[in-house]
Amino acid sequence: MSNGKPGGIVIDFIDPLFAVVFHISFVEMMSKPWFSDFRLIFHRPYFFQLGTLFLAYVTIVNSWIGYHQSIQTKPIDVKNPWGMGRFVLDILLLISYFVLVASYENFRRELWILVVVFLIFILWDQAKRAETLDTSEESSARRGVTVVWFFVFLLFLIIYILPPLSELRPCLDGFILFAAIISNILYRVHKSYPKPKGLLLRLGIHKAHG
Repeated sequence: MSNGKPGGIVIDFIDPLFAVVFHISFVEMMSKPWFSDFRLIFHRPYFFQLGTLFLAYVTIVNSWIGYHQSIQTKPIDVKNPWGMGRFVLDILLLISYFVLVASYENFRRELWILVVVFLIFILWDQAKRAETLDTSEESSARRGVTVVWFFVFLLFLIIYILPPLSELRPCLDGFILFAAIISNILYRVHKSYPKPKGLLLRLGIHKAHG
């Protein structure tokens, strides 16, 4: 049932799926050796895998927070074609999150999924712009923020798979993992404080009035 708020039906559908992603990951973790013997997390590869799992959780939680902030101000109207597009992208994101969590033992694939997630973020932002006809500088700059961090995560992936640098593992693993976790947090902070406006407006495809 809808919660009676604009976009309530969408939220009522999406929120439980976030919980499902977490539930499936917890069930999967229970079968791992380090779950029954926590001392194992201080040894490779379990220590690194716990870090990649944390990266996945940070991504999902940040997304959930940002999603609710966005929906509160601009609810999805599934009767609008662009609103339906946003809803479909939500489903694709949740599928990506499931793959992200399931890939915590494969850091290369996790980085690929993160790039896909941020690409979907960009498409979602543009669908929101088309649906709501929001041409404000603030919204345009926030869309630009997403583009900036998409390229940051794309850079992480390129560095990781580039043959000359890929030989530096496992040092490279730890560096990129730490950078990806911090970048995920900074992305959410940057969304709240979108600077520099000039660059972000161009990246966010700002269309001035007049």
